[in-house]
Amino acid sequence: MRRMMIVKAAVMAAGFAVASVPLALAHEGEVHSADASPAAATAKTLPMVAGEVTKVDAEQGKLSIKHAAIPNLGMDPMTMVFKAGDPAMVKDLKAGDKINFTADKVNGQLTATKVEKAK
Repeated sequence: MRRMMIVKAAVMAAGFAVASVPLALAHEGEVHSADASPAAATAKTLPMVAGEVTKVDAEQGKLSIKHAAIPNLGMDPMTMVFKAGDPAMVKDLKAGDKINFTADKVNGQLTATKVEKAK
């Protein structure tokens, strides 16, 4: 009787291990902010952050932004360079422009995923 209970427990444990494999694999395919694609980054709800453009490098598709805290990245207010998620977003910006933007890590790079001039 005791042997049967031990075998039953082993079978149940093996079943849990096998059943959890698909769950673990499902999480492997999820997109995380550190490796998000541009489409996935914009699909997420990211907080709008106030900032001021300090420099535009249209050739490199980069913006230097003095920004408020960015909660989803755990960043305090500072000035730093962001890659433009879309090269077209830098065309109408210049140093001194007040903006609201979203930022995330896309393919390992800090990226401004959306930029709007502040009203």
